[in-house]
Amino acid sequence: MRRDVWIGDLIAAWAAVDRRPDVLERIVTLLGLDAFEVEEPFVAEERAPPPAVPMAPLPAPMKTVLAPMPMAMPGFAPAPAGGAPVPRRVRSLVIQSMSPEVLRTPVWSGPRLPTAPSDAMPARLEPLFPHSVARAVLGAAAHSVRNVGPFDMDEAVRVVAQRRPVREIPRDTARTMRAGIQLVIDRTWAMRPFVDDIVVLRRQLLTVVGRDLIDELWFFGDLGACRRPRRVGGRARRQANDAAWQPPDGGIPVIVVTDLGHADRANGDVRAASAWDELFRRARDAGCDVVSIVPRRIGKEDRHARTSAVAWDTRTTVGRVLAERERTRG
Repeated sequence: MRRDVWIGDLIAAWAAVDRRPDVLERIVTLLGLDAFEVEEPFVAEERAPPPAVPMAPLPAPMKTVLAPMPMAMPGFAPAPAGGAPVPRRVRSLVIQSMSPEVLRTPVWSGPRLPTAPSDAMPARLEPLFPHSVARAVLGAAAHSVRNVGPFDMDEAVRVVAQRRPVREIPRDTARTMRAGIQLVIDRTWAMRPFVDDIVVLRRQLLTVVGRDLIDELWFFGDLGACRRPRRVGGRARRQANDAAWQPPDGGIPVIVVTDLGHADRANGDVRAASAWDELFRRARDAGCDVVSIVPRRIGKEDRHARTSAVAWDTRTTVGRVLAERERTRG
């Protein structure tokens, strides 16, 4: 790009080649300008580098291991021999635990950061079904369709017109939880990371459905060896005698909290998945709707024709649960 050259540019270019004062003074005189004093260019002062600060030695590399999950509910089945270790769940993410020595020992020099007192309260667990939507989501999953709606005038007129006695008041169908539910909780090793979430989910179901309307069973990998807890002082306790699972009477919905045998299937064991398939088949043959609460994203393999798969996640909505119920009901 073309650019005009000014006298100052010419002087600056010549000064870059020859910095002698007499040469610059002669150039200025030839150009018809007054002589001036040329200042020396600024040169940064060279300073010595600061002394090196000794750094604390880094700890030796340690092998990352998985920390055991504390058991809040008794009676979980042990993990299979040679299988993958059970990770911990933090906000639906699977993470690995670091060594306590690495967490307590800082790698920098200086005073240590203040630590929490030993009697500090632990972090509060965020439920997978938030309390703001838990009642609506669980109500959509645990309801049954019964003739408990408003008075059906058309049906009453039809019965009277046929000269038949009105033995019961005809009503429209509506969603209700008066019939109760059967709750089957998977207590195998694969559900151990979600033990605290199961405690929260049981409390939410007791609040939504009612304590006296829930028939609870614990599943340990075999439908013929389920256990029915009994309540002592408001807490669930396991009975010593095992009982075979049986579908409930009257078309009561069955709520199962399980991973559908996904972890066992990944290790080459399909017994748990086969047991759940048998439960779904027998329950549907008895006229019971089955809703599976699965602690992961629902995939194509989870969309069984005999069960409504509901993701145990904070993003689950009432609309998704009702749509899944209608899919299996139809």
